[in-house]
Amino acid sequence: MSGFRRLLAAALVCGVLVAQNAAAHTITVDGSASDWLGVTGPIADLGRIARDSVDGGEYVWRDAIGDARAAWFARPHDLRELRVTGDATNLYVMAVLASPVATLGDSTPQLQVALDLDRFNGSGGTAFLGGAATATASNAAYELLVQTRFGSGQAPRLVDASGNDVTAATSGRISASGVIELAIPWTALGSPSPASNPVRFTAALLLGGAADAPYDPDDGVTSRAADVVTQNSGPGTTGTTAAEVADGTIDYWFDVYFDARGDAIAPVVVNEVWFSGGIKSQWIEIVNASQNLVPLASFKVGDAATPNNGGSMSQLPGVLLSPGDAFVLARNGATFYANNGFRAGAEAESSDPATPDLMTDYGWASTTLFNISASGADILVLDGCNTVVDVLTFKNATGWPGVKSHPGVQANHSLGRGRPDVDTDNCAADFVDEPVPSPGVSLPLAAVRDAAVAGTLRWAPPTPNPTAGTVALSLHLDREMRLRVDVLDLAGRRLRTLARNDEHYPGEFRLSWDGRDERGVRVGTGLYFIRARTPLGSRTVRVEIVR
Repeated sequence: MSGFRRLLAAALVCGVLVAQNAAAHTITVDGSASDWLGVTGPIADLGRIARDSVDGGEYVWRDAIGDARAAWFARPHDLRELRVTGDATNLYVMAVLASPVATLGDSTPQLQVALDLDRFNGSGGTAFLGGAATATASNAAYELLVQTRFGSGQAPRLVDASGNDVTAATSGRISASGVIELAIPWTALGSPSPASNPVRFTAALLLGGAADAPYDPDDGVTSRAADVVTQNSGPGTTGTTAAEVADGTIDYWFDVYFDARGDAIAPVVVNEVWFSGGIKSQWIEIVNASQNLVPLASFKVGDAATPNNGGSMSQLPGVLLSPGDAFVLARNGATFYANNGFRAGAEAESSDPATPDLMTDYGWASTTLFNISASGADILVLDGCNTVVDVLTFKNATGWPGVKSHPGVQANHSLGRGRPDVDTDNCAADFVDEPVPSPGVSLPLAAVRDAAVAGTLRWAPPTPNPTAGTVALSLHLDREMRLRVDVLDLAGRRLRTLARNDEHYPGEFRLSWDGRDERGVRVGTGLYFIRARTPLGSRTVRVEIVR
C-alpha cells in the first residue's frame, strides 16, 4: 500500500470519515429541472449513476424518443428521461417528457412509480392503479406505489402493497413544458433517514383523465401505459413500449443505492487499475463502496464504453462482497500470481486453474479480454439492470458525458482512487498516481461504517456453527433501539426475517434460526449471513449449514 493510502487508512481506522461531498442534493418540487444535475448518457434506453462534487448523485435514465404508444388524442406522451435522488428527508423522482403537456384535466400525463423495498420475489403488490391494466414483474413486486393525480388537481396518491392509502406528505408538481417532480418522505418507506438498502423501481407514464383514470388507446394492447422505462430487447435498443407491455407486464426494473445523505451512489466502483508490464500483467480492482453486502454476480466490469463497440464486458462471479472489501480482476491469472504472490479473484484469460474464469456478458460485448492501454481507456461497472454505476476514463479514452478524464500516470505506476467512498465523476480529482500498486488492499470502510454500531451492537459467536439444525444467536445492545435481523444467502438475497424493526431494550437479545426460509423450506448446505440492522448501521455474522 502506498504511503498516501497508509496514512488515509490509519485516519479512517481512527474513525475520521469525511462526507463524500460538501453539500446535500436538495430538490425543490416545482416542476423545474433546474436543480437536477442535467448530465445524461451517450445512448438511449440506458440508466447511469451521475455524480457531482457539489450536488451529490442521481440515477439517470435516458429514454428512446419515439418509442411511446401511438398518438393519444393528438398529444403524444413520450418519456425523455427519468431521474431519482434524495436528501435527508425525501426520495425524489423526476420525469421529463419530449413535448409540452396539459397540466390539468383530460390528456394530463400520469406518472406511476412502484417501489420494491425488500427486492424479494413476489413479496408485494404488482398492479398499477386506476385501471392501468399494467403490472410490475414478480421480481419487482412493490411495498409502495405512487400515482400522480394532475388530471383532478389532487396530491399524489401513495398506496401499500394491498392498495391501501398511506398517509404521508407526498407532493408532486407538473409544468407545461413536460417536467414532473415527486417527493416521497423516507418515513413512508419505513425509515427516519435515507434507505440503507437499495430500492427497486418500476416506472410507467400514462395518459390521465380528469378523474385520474388512465385512458385506453384502443390499439389492441391490454396495458394502458403510454411509455415505460424498459430496455425491451437489451441495452441501447429502440424497442417500443407497445412491445414491452403487450402482455400487460413491465419486465424491466432498476435498483438504486443511497448514501446517508440520500444521494444515489455507485455501490461498486473501480478502485485501482494497472496497465504496465505488458497486456498479461493488467488488472482491475473494484471495491464495495456501499454500506450493504453486495452480490458481485449482479455486476459486470469491462472496457466497452457502450454496447457492442468492440470492447470487453465480464460477468462477475458469485461472491458476496462486504462493505470496503476489494476484488481483483486479472487479465491473466497466472501472470498476476507470479507478479503479486497471491491470486486474483477472477481472470479474463484462462491461465490458472486455481483462479475462476470470468464470463462474457454477450448483451454488451463479445469478449472478456480487456486491454487497458496506457494511452487511455474507459472502464465501466454495470449492475444487473445494465445501469452504468461507475466510469473511470483517463487520457485519450472516448469518455462519458459529465465524467472528467484523468490525465494518466507515470510508467509502472497504477491509477488508484484516492478514497473508495468518494465518487464525483471527476476522475482527475477522484484518482491519484500510485507509485506502489496495491491490488486487493482497500481502505477499511467496513470498520469505519461499523464504528457507530461497534460499541452498541455486538454479536456473540453462533452456536453450533457449522450446524445441521437450529443455530442459537445472541447479540448485545447497549441502548434501546430498533432492530431488524435477516438471513441472507451468498447472493445477498433475503431468505428469512428473524426480527422485524422491533424496539429492543439494552442487554442481551437471543433468537435462533432453524435453517429454513420464509416459506418453511429447509435451505441447502452452504454459507449464510445473519445481518442485524439498526438506525446506526449493521453488523453481520456467518453461519454454515451442513446437511
